[in-house]
Amino acid sequence: MTRHVQRMIFQGSILPRGALFGGFLSRGAGRKRARVDRVPQQSDVPCACGSGRTYQHCCMPVHLGSRVPPEADELLRARYSAFAYRLPAFIMRTTSKTNPDYTDDWNRWEADILEFCDTYRFPGMEILDEKRASPDVCFIQFRANLIYEGMLGFFIERSRFAKERGRWMYASGKLVEAEMPPR
Repeated sequence: MTRHVQRMIFQGSILPRGALFGGFLSRGAGRKRARVDRVPQQSDVPCACGSGRTYQHCCMPVHLGSRVPPEADELLRARYSAFAYRLPAFIMRTTSKTNPDYTDDWNRWEADILEFCDTYRFPGMEILDEKRASPDVCFIQFRANLIYEGMLGFFIERSRFAKERGRWMYASGKLVEAEMPPR
């Protein structure tokens, strides 16, 4: 079993190590699945990140690579919406190679991410705290809401983002609190 799929028991639920933006993934890696994203087709749909802007004017340019997030919180929002829209390549390429959950087995990693995306729905996230440790390191604590079989759950993670070659990357995350529906 790879590091990013190892799990811990937390409040009666099985939660993988690393929380959402590193290794918060579920079972089922390796299953064949259709490669279908859930990207909104209408331009007036609110972005899943909760910014209040439409996807077209929020995370879409970041997902497409036409805009680089100038701040860590924008990368955090783009990563959350990438889970909501089933965009594993974006999640993988914005994870630092120094992250303990990073793996060179991109096929398995992609399958894990897609399984997670298919297991949960993503009704929104909220940034709770942000602290800049240096110009190139930022800590963000956020609450990610998830729905499993109609039941709302959440987790709070403290993430570390670091600039690598001038771009923000997800470096690590620590689970602070979680209340997840039983699976």
